[in-house]
Amino acid sequence: MDALENSLISKMSQMTTDDRENLIRKFTEIISPQIIPHDLASFYLDLANWNLSTALSVFYDQNGDLVHMEEAFRQSCLSSTIKECTNGEAISGSFTYRPNATFFCGWRVVNDGRFRWPEGTRLAFVDGDPIDYEVWKDTVLDPDQSENIDIRITCPIEMGDFKARFQFVTPQNIFFGESIWVIIRVRPLTEAEAAMEVSAQPMDPYPYPHNLAVLPYNEGPSGNHPSPVQDPTHDEAMME
Repeated sequence: MDALENSLISKMSQMTTDDRENLIRKFTEIISPQIIPHDLASFYLDLANWNLSTALSVFYDQNGDLVHMEEAFRQSCLSSTIKECTNGEAISGSFTYRPNATFFCGWRVVNDGRFRWPEGTRLAFVDGDPIDYEVWKDTVLDPDQSENIDIRITCPIEMGDFKARFQFVTPQNIFFGESIWVIIRVRPLTEAEAAMEVSAQPMDPYPYPHNLAVLPYNEGPSGNHPSPVQDPTHDEAMME
């Protein structure tokens, strides 16, 4: 009985595949095989739930605008894969820093799709805990091309664990590819870490604000400004 059921399921699946191929062939014949490739015809039919008349209506509703629809098709096929986190101290995208600390995190990504990413594609925050981050450049990769990407993150001022999800997004606001999770563990500095941080900061030879005007000082009664040191009293002068 199991073998018979499996055989029926296999035949029904084959019929479905054949039916879809026939629909694709009919669609391309009606429009034009020269301007409608197999994949794009499949895309129209999939939008129309594999109804030929509906798919044709969708096509003509777009006034035959192949450029627009083909771009939508291409962007629906965009893909990315995260190969590794390039931060040596990070484990699975998890970072531990003090409050309000700024650090860089990076990943090696690859375009494992069939099409080049559109100009203006970049990494963007999707959801999770809002964090302060900055991306410097767009990421446009050809198929099978990989690249290291870096973003700068500023930790929240509150203690705790924060998780944020990032993804690549096109200028048309289409998110695609594998999600990148950033987990930030905000912790206070230990005494040793605080001491190291203070010792690492250069001493300012002028601890007062540098933008204060410095007035010249001329000693004696002829000076433009009185001496900041008071003259000794009569008793103090007698003791000398």
